[in-house]
Amino acid sequence: MQVRKALQDESDAVVDLVRRAAADEVVTAWVLDSDEVRNADRTLTDEIIRTLVDEQARRCEVLVAEDERGFAGYAFWTEAGGGTAGGEPPRPDGTPPRAEALFTLLTAARPTFPHLYLAATAVLPERRGQGVGGLLLAHRLADTAGLPCYLEASTTRSAALYARHGFAHAGRPIELPENGPTLFPMLRPATT
Repeated sequence: MQVRKALQDESDAVVDLVRRAAADEVVTAWVLDSDEVRNADRTLTDEIIRTLVDEQARRCEVLVAEDERGFAGYAFWTEAGGGTAGGEPPRPDGTPPRAEALFTLLTAARPTFPHLYLAATAVLPERRGQGVGGLLLAHRLADTAGLPCYLEASTTRSAALYARHGFAHAGRPIELPENGPTLFPMLRPATT
């Protein structure tokens, strides 16, 4: 298994990876389970995922984990902070209302000091429990340029993984509206 930056000409493959890996991820499932999205056809859901992934790819370093079987997982990292709460990303047209709420709540909770931010990560369901998530984390955490790292864990299982990589709970849990999941802000101190 190797971790590397995704290439620009791999955008279709990355969108497919995100669609498959995040399909049962609690935050993505919550965003896509809104009435506006649930009552739309599959094409609209795919367009929403592509738009959100394309927007993240413009702002983030996109890492993929792959082996001879293909992509197994991804991680989107960005530098944030430095005077604002991580800088609120521009909203693509057609962003679902729950995604708007998510962006607003996460931006408000983010540290204001410079940091690396793990904006999104997921592993294909059939590849979970095989160390892929840990490899994606270790790859980026090997060189943080002296910055602390911040993320929001979406499950207790992911929080345990992040804790094994030096993250600790930081701040109040973020409760998403409309019976959404609870997210756990976590911070890893700067390393030298």
